[in-house]
Amino acid sequence: MSRKDGMFNCQHISDEGVAGQWEKKYLQLTESNLIVKENADDNIVRSTIHLCDIVYVERDSKPKEISLDKPNTIEKLDDSTNTGQVTVEMADSQETILIHIKARYKSEWKIEMESEDIYQEWYQIFKRKQGIMREIDINPPPPKRYSKPKYTFRTFYDNRKLLGERWMILAFIAYTAILVVLFSILWTKYVLPEKNIVEIESQCFIQSANSVYVYKRNYDLEILVTYKLESGESLTNLMYQYCSGNGCPSFMEDNYKVGTTVTCHYDEADPSYVFFDLSQMVRKRYTITFGVCGGLLGPWLIFVLVMGFLSRKKIAQMFKDSCCPDDED
Repeated sequence: MSRKDGMFNCQHISDEGVAGQWEKKYLQLTESNLIVKENADDNIVRSTIHLCDIVYVERDSKPKEISLDKPNTIEKLDDSTNTGQVTVEMADSQETILIHIKARYKSEWKIEMESEDIYQEWYQIFKRKQGIMREIDINPPPPKRYSKPKYTFRTFYDNRKLLGERWMILAFIAYTAILVVLFSILWTKYVLPEKNIVEIESQCFIQSANSVYVYKRNYDLEILVTYKLESGESLTNLMYQYCSGNGCPSFMEDNYKVGTTVTCHYDEADPSYVFFDLSQMVRKRYTITFGVCGGLLGPWLIFVLVMGFLSRKKIAQMFKDSCCPDDED
């Protein structure tokens, strides 16, 4: 006899192992679920057990209770010990057939079957759809301890975007990039070519000399000189010699007098570039490069120091969570 729905006597055992009372429930068995209601007219589903979550199906039994509403046939009277005590066995006291199922989440149900045929039908359906017990179901991992949410660079960026402050990040990145590019260009194209000059010594005859004021005791000395190359060729070029300090421009008048011959140097790669003291020329380019970049670096450095001091804890957490992630998470 096929029966997949109706009122069944059931016992529910919670995932903590607490067994409930035996009570009548309306059960409906489908090809995918076991639905539990209070009765056939109940519109509320009290529980839905997915058959794929059932990992244990076995036969069980319990002694059938003696009903006082109907006569019970006396099977046997035994007073073999002559003690006056009689053992009574009832003809309908056989055991009740139960089907015992366990779900993946450790909840259990015991359902009373009215007949062997109904038991076999339910058993076959449960077995056919039965799930596989995983290791995590058998030995669930301990609950993870609470950990604070990570504060990464991405979190910082998302917060700024949420508050409408993304432009500040973009402006800071752009300003930093401009500063780096500007310094790189000045250093590689302006300072290094002068610093890496290969000097060739020669003797310069001074034809004329003049000083041009630049700023704050800094002068450019314009000196017309004639000198010989290693090849013996004579060149006449205007030398631009940088001079700074209290000794300028009187230094030129004392050391670079018109009509005298003074030791000088010219560039091996460009013989037309002649000078008396290369260190003064290099220092001038250092001054210009670090003056320009230092002026731009000042506001950037002030901003970084102020923000770093005010948000030092958040910044430390951001670097820690971004660069040193916890392997256990």
